[in-house]
Amino acid sequence: MPAIKLDVHDQRLYDIFDADAELETVSSGHRFLEGPAWHPYERHLRFSDIPGNATWQWSESAGLSIYRANSHLANGNTYDRQGRLLSCHHASSRVTRMDDGVTMTELASHYKGKELNRPNDIVVK
Repeated sequence: MPAIKLDVHDQRLYDIFDADAELETVSSGHRFLEGPAWHPYERHLRFSDIPGNATWQWSESAGLSIYRANSHLANGNTYDRQGRLLSCHHASSRVTRMDDGVTMTELASHYKGKELNRPNDIVVK
């Protein structure tokens, strides 16, 4: 594969990784990726392929796998303080939490009586 080149607009990027770090493509062939979320304790990356309706997981030890095949068009992802995955879903217009890797809990679907309009990104403070 060809070398990966970054177009850096803010030099603070180098505060979090070495400017000479070798970048590696860990996944390809997807149509449109969003919502990368790194799990600091389990050391894996989860990300959404919206048109593919899947959430993927990559780790150095296990490689690439589908975490959730029917992701309800998940977009933005993050982790809460307990390490549970939070996701925004376009298809179901809701925000969810994966409690044990299997059980999905709805956190929000409406605001002031109106359905959310394709929630996109999520952050935990």
